[in-house]
Amino acid sequence: MNKMMLGMVLVLLLGGILVFAMKYSRLSQSQPNMVTLPQKVSISPTGTTQITPTSKDKQVSNILLTVSSPVNGQTVSTSSVVVRGKTVANAQVSINDVDTVADLNGNFSATVNLDEGDNEMTIVANDANGNYSEQVLTVTYNSVQ
Repeated sequence: MNKMMLGMVLVLLLGGILVFAMKYSRLSQSQPNMVTLPQKVSISPTGTTQITPTSKDKQVSNILLTVSSPVNGQTVSTSSVVVRGKTVANAQVSINDVDTVADLNGNFSATVNLDEGDNEMTIVANDANGNYSEQVLTVTYNSVQ
């Protein structure tokens, strides 16, 4: 009798684990990119609920970033190149290890030194709200042309 009861308990326990696993698996598959963000929830005396994102919940989005020169894949015969482009006004712009700030019209330029051969440049623009854009291009420096 005790063995029979133990067997039934084990079957019920394993069945419960299996049901839980299947439910959890379906939940994670139906919402694979869902992220819960911290929020401030308040209920007014009239019963109205208000959900306010906290300051950490800011939405980050892309900003304008256009690189006018050099063009991706360009080959140059000088050991440096001036990177020029346009983004939002006063944005911080970083080109590999070179930092600059866009002017009031969003224009920026910076001189970047090149190594012989292919040089990958990562251009990142950040605005005051934490929004950013990034572009990657390759310039080839060939001293013998």
